[in-house]
Amino acid sequence: MGAHIFGRWFRLARGAADTSADASGDTAAAGTTPSDLIGNSKQLLATLLLHVRTRLELLGIELAIEKSRLIRSLIAGALTGCFAFMTLCLGVLYIVARYWDTPYRLLAVAWLMAGAFMLTIIAAAFLVHRMRVPSVLFSASAAELGRDVEALDNG
Repeated sequence: MGAHIFGRWFRLARGAADTSADASGDTAAAGTTPSDLIGNSKQLLATLLLHVRTRLELLGIELAIEKSRLIRSLIAGALTGCFAFMTLCLGVLYIVARYWDTPYRLLAVAWLMAGAFMLTIIAAAFLVHRMRVPSVLFSASAAELGRDVEALDNG
């Protein structure tokens, strides 16, 4: 208890000596001046704004990449769907024309319907699987911000 009080008194006495140095005009012993603090805070603000601008540019780049990827995927999906539908229609037309004058025409149509139903189930399962995969949108920005937070915590 006595050492704690003595340490507190020593810090107070040292603080009084620092303020007396300020009054005498010795700024080297007193530390920084208010103009230095304003200059340092301006530099800190400029650095902070630079980091914010960099992060916003990174987000913009990632957004442009995701937008172009989405457009390419939509175009490829639409073309694939159109060609698959045309192929299915022509295939059904061929099989029906082939078996039209035979007793197997109803069986052929039933097999075609079952095949189309199975393809629909497979496509729906694939779609559900793709929808469950998490998006990687802004993953680079999130990783960079995580490194920034870690650097601030450690440094």
